[in-house]
Amino acid sequence: MNLPNLPTDNLYKFIALSGLLISILTIILPIKINYDIRLKDLTIKKELAILNIELNFLKQNQTNKQQTLEELKDLRIKLIQQESKNKELEKYDDTTIYFFIYGLMTSTIGFSLWYSKVQKYNDIIIKNTAENK
Repeated sequence: MNLPNLPTDNLYKFIALSGLLISILTIILPIKINYDIRLKDLTIKKELAILNIELNFLKQNQTNKQQTLEELKDLRIKLIQQESKNKELEKYDDTTIYFFIYGLMTSTIGFSLWYSKVQKYNDIIIKNTAENK
């Protein structure tokens, strides 16, 4: 897939489209990252539930209990790590909001300056050229 190049012929146009790109990426990337983390969280919780069931079963039978206890401890450590990642994700959400606002402001300023300092005069030149023909 070939992505189009950002126009660099005009600084204001470049600023506007860069801000727009930042805004779009701050919407798309957090959704994907959040989805991946939540999916991993659910997988770990599922494994933990399965091991808890196995542990309860083994408590009744008293066989191979030590191995299941070790697996359960490992999974609980993974769950704690995953919960800390979830907390980091909440901090990431705040940062995302700031970047989204920055992107919107940058694109708004860039488009405004592009229109008022460049495009308005280009439109006048094109109109005068069309009227002279």
